Amino acid sequence: FFDGTTSNELLLKKSNITISHQSLQHPMIAIANYFFDSLSNDLYFVQNGKSTPCNMTVESYQDIDKETPTAFLKYLKTTIHKDISSKNLEKDPFVNQLLVEYCALLKETYLLIPKTAIQCINLIRSLSISGLMLLSIDKGYAAITDLEGRPEPEIIRHGSFSLYVNFHALGRYCDECKGTK
Repeated sequence: FFDGTTSNELLLKKSNITISHQSLQHPMIAIANYFFDSLSNDLYFVQNGKSTPCNMTVESYQDIDKETPTAFLKYLKTTIHKDISSKNLEKDPFVNQLLVEYCALLKETYLLIPKTAIQCINLIRSLSISGLMLLSIDKGYAAITDLEGRPEPEIIRHGSFSLYVNFHALGRYCDECKGTK
């Protein structure tokens, strides 16, 4: 069992083995099939060389007790709020560097920064002393050109809901860790 937002180790249920920090001698191979799109992201609006943090409110005016989950999800509404009062300083140096790069490369766009996915990858990577090979498939954007001019993020509904993945940011994190993609 592994929770991408809170786990510090990986529990193999069938064998009842727990894999913890640097307990593997061989490289870890992880397959993240439609996984990262369900993790939380940080949202920024980039314009004129500056990034502004944003908050997304998700709400529905339907009575959850009177609707099926599928019907309830159909009526979700999102609202984006730009936090212009924020000093926009991230605790994570990599995310700060990434935002600086995006401000230099992009004119105007909304950006999802997959901080939780990066933390998750870092944790999985730490389970082995020999590295990580990660295979991932999700809906998202991989090239910097795909990120320019993005509107407010939309929620994708499919029995649950998810967001597009910024694979460009995950690729930059891979570069930062001296990996290959």
